[in-house]
Amino acid sequence: MRYGVLSDIHGNIDALDAAVRALESLEVEAWVCLGDLVGYGAEPQAVVDLVRRLECLTVRGNHDHAAIDPSLDASFNVWAAKAIAWTRDHLNDDALAWLADLPLTGHRDDTLLVHAAPSDPARWPYILDMATADRELREFEQSLCLFGHTHSPLTYTDARGAGPVEDGTVIGYGDGVRAIVNVGSVGQPRDGDPAAAAGLLDTEERTVRLVRVGYDVDRAAGRIRAAGLPPLLADRLFDGR
Repeated sequence: MRYGVLSDIHGNIDALDAAVRALESLEVEAWVCLGDLVGYGAEPQAVVDLVRRLECLTVRGNHDHAAIDPSLDASFNVWAAKAIAWTRDHLNDDALAWLADLPLTGHRDDTLLVHAAPSDPARWPYILDMATADRELREFEQSLCLFGHTHSPLTYTDARGAGPVEDGTVIGYGDGVRAIVNVGSVGQPRDGDPAAAAGLLDTEERTVRLVRVGYDVDRAAGRIRAAGLPPLLADRLFDGR
């Protein structure tokens, strides 16, 4: 099965549309989403609606959780807190109920899906370096774990250690090789590349491929400014930071 892998869309419908088109051209058969559909961006309802139409197996991210639980706002910086408060007012009741029902983890074949980390998905810790990735690799039974949360592509395998992660990078797993992979953020990349990041999971070939695609950043940033959201959230899209 060939799965399109989406993560950290953050209300950016322009980036999501571009990522979906790019993955559809690679003959995706089904979809998974690693959470944080909302927050930061100005089109949370449109993003939720599209992910639901794709029938993605979706896990809950911390911003999705905050959209239904304001007590989490205290853990956010001032810009994120303002954005998630705005987001709550721009999601309909059906979308909020759907977010509330999302699980913290999911499974497809020999793959674990989680937003942040397999060791403690309910607290959303960060995997930012190879040492942490190595520890997290011991926290799940499957051959592969796909995660998001950091907005930066990262891969670690127990056989080869860290590897380069850029557009077109293919990570193999299985046959005794276990891997933990972040394909990056669709809607708010933070690796210095403003292009939307997504992934292609092929469970027959047992590979994950990183896919980058450009989109209309001006339009997405304009939506944020027009909505009255913090300007920083628009500006950072141009730098991928």
